[in-house]
Amino acid sequence: MNREEAINYLNERDITGIVADGSNFKITYKYLRKDMQNFNEAFKLICGKHGVDVFYSDVNYKVINYKLGFYWSNGRFLDDLYSKFFGPYYAEVYLMREQGMTIDANNININDVNQIIINTKTITSIKSKKMEIFNYQYDIDSEDFKKLYISIENIENNLLKNIPQNNEDLNVLECLANKYPNIRSLISDIITITSPIISSIGG
Repeated sequence: MNREEAINYLNERDITGIVADGSNFKITYKYLRKDMQNFNEAFKLICGKHGVDVFYSDVNYKVINYKLGFYWSNGRFLDDLYSKFFGPYYAEVYLMREQGMTIDANNININDVNQIIINTKTITSIKSKKMEIFNYQYDIDSEDFKKLYISIENIENNLLKNIPQNNEDLNVLECLANKYPNIRSLISDIITITSPIISSIGG
């Protein structure tokens, strides 16, 4: 199995959880005993080394740590014994967002640098909103949670690269704001914070 095959294999696996902690987060995979050999090979190839690069939603992360082959314990001996030998099994990878950003002085002008500084301040504000949403663990459907996380990450990434936002990400945020009144104000704040930057980049 090569790296591309391993990435495709993991992308097809069942993700049971994404837990955010600021710019870092943890992804939990679930797999069956019959898949153990292939899963272990793919997981170790992509995530099995501290500091290795992992791309999630086109954003560069570094592996902090990982846990492979554990199973959920429900406190009932026979169930736990069955799970230990027959699965399902779980794997976790802890990711840290790449903090650095390289600017090619030959391909960027001073106005772009000023805009990136403004964007970085905007990202700091967005992160505080994102952390509030995730740390308080509002009641959000798991699929919607993934959409929300990916959209916010895309927005932050575009700001870092000083490129226009994708309207699809903003539309996702608007839909989720309407669907979940308990986080509507926080999502609206993110959209409002981003809007002046969109105008500035576009202009």
